[in-house]
Amino acid sequence: MGTFGPDCVHKCSGVCFGDVACNRTTGKCDTGCDIGYTGVMCDTGCEIGAFGKGCSYQCRGHCLNNVPCNSTTGHCDSGCAPGYAEPFCNKSCEIGKYGKVCSNQCSENCLDNVPCNPTTGHCDSGCDSGYVEPFCNKTDLESNALRESCNEQSYIAGLSVLVIICITLGSVCLYLMW
Repeated sequence: MGTFGPDCVHKCSGVCFGDVACNRTTGKCDTGCDIGYTGVMCDTGCEIGAFGKGCSYQCRGHCLNNVPCNSTTGHCDSGCAPGYAEPFCNKSCEIGKYGKVCSNQCSENCLDNVPCNPTTGHCDSGCDSGYVEPFCNKTDLESNALRESCNEQSYIAGLSVLVIICITLGSVCLYLMW
């Protein structure tokens, strides 16, 4: 780290480039600031959104939860927002992939083979015939079967409630007649 000034009573910033000590007289870093720092005495970290030597680069990525990039490397240490690839999170998922870390496979049933949305995985252009939006990964038959199943279950539940009400009313009538 080092010291500087008369009688060496002042401490250097400790972030001179190449781990070199500061100038013993001025306290400045003769080799420049270490990566991620700036200022005459190299005592100022990069502003949010800047990184690298002299803080001369701007973060261009889409970090998860809008967390700023690392002021030294420019990487998104918290990961990328869905739809973007690491480490800088400045490139969209490759075609056919979507989601966090671009780890999900898009459906092959998007209309006219248009790629799915790299963030959501939805087929924004619609689905091939016979498939259901938004992911186009279920057929109309699967969707209708699910709806019919739900309707049948609802019918059975409603009928059961009606039977219970009739039995209860019948019991009350018999009780009152005695």
